[in-house]
Amino acid sequence: MNDPGQGDVDDTVNQMTKGLDSHLSAEQIQALKDLMRQAVPRYAEQGPNGRVPESQQTVVDPKILRRVTPEQYPDLPSMSREKKQLDFVRRYSLTEYERIGYGLSPVDMDEKWITILKGETLRMWRSWPPNPCIFEIGFRLIEGSYQTNETWVAQGFLRHPNIDTAYAVELLDYLIQRMLLGHVAHFPFPQPITKSMDRMMFRHGMVGSSLANGEP
Repeated sequence: MNDPGQGDVDDTVNQMTKGLDSHLSAEQIQALKDLMRQAVPRYAEQGPNGRVPESQQTVVDPKILRRVTPEQYPDLPSMSREKKQLDFVRRYSLTEYERIGYGLSPVDMDEKWITILKGETLRMWRSWPPNPCIFEIGFRLIEGSYQTNETWVAQGFLRHPNIDTAYAVELLDYLIQRMLLGHVAHFPFPQPITKSMDRMMFRHGMVGSSLANGEP
């Protein structure tokens, strides 16, 4: 992953502070720019909440987690027949699978995914209409843990100029680790996206706040 250079950060800050000259003094503008130079790289990497979890421990607390069921979203569409299989082979402990089963539901406009486990199939939809189903993962219980069986991605998702199957695998892994399990995970950027402003926009559009189930 390429880190944005200071020159790129400065360009981003200058773009974001255009038009402030008539409202703020030179000293105020300089102070604002100094703060933003520190904030821009952090926002691009971690998102608007600006924090990274401290633990990889999977915690299942029914008092905190919100369970998402198909009945809450009866109009969500099935995955399109235009789909492609992903090389996504993962194994999850019983505790991890239990937490995955709680799913994920957006509580505001800054959250971008709906995730529901029905039977042994996990589906992930974008949170805005028409709510396309992007990922579909089948699981099977093998020797005390759950292993992914078949994993699919919607072909339409791959039409994005910077998204291919390799990136779809990285993103899916992030969605599960960070947003379903609440683990430490760094958002993956497609290789062509290197500028701070582009990274911020791409990341926000893809995962928004990236808060896990149960996080405030």
